[in-house]
Amino acid sequence: MFEIMGDEVEEPEIETWMQWSVAAAFAVIYAMQVLLWFFIAERRGRIAKWVYVLLASLFAASMALIFEEYAVDELVLYGISNLLFVASACFLFTPEAREWFAGKIQIDPRVFE
Repeated sequence: MFEIMGDEVEEPEIETWMQWSVAAAFAVIYAMQVLLWFFIAERRGRIAKWVYVLLASLFAASMALIFEEYAVDELVLYGISNLLFVASACFLFTPEAREWFAGKIQIDPRVFE
């Protein structure tokens, strides 16, 4: 930032760079999530399943750290998002999911028609 006659002026190049870097970070995060879902759903990846569970537990633990930083409406949305994330990770451990990861259950391709 520059200070001109008592007013703070931000450099437009830095602001534009920061916007693009935030957008790139979100793109990388979403790409990683899609890859995890692909390896879990299509490849029956056990390592991907445990990475997903680890991320779900880290996001759930982060809820305790952010209470002071966000407004109530943001906390509600973040809490619902985390709840869904943890719930989806729990569904990876149902008896049907265990059988599917073991290769005992084959999905009928006509289900998706």
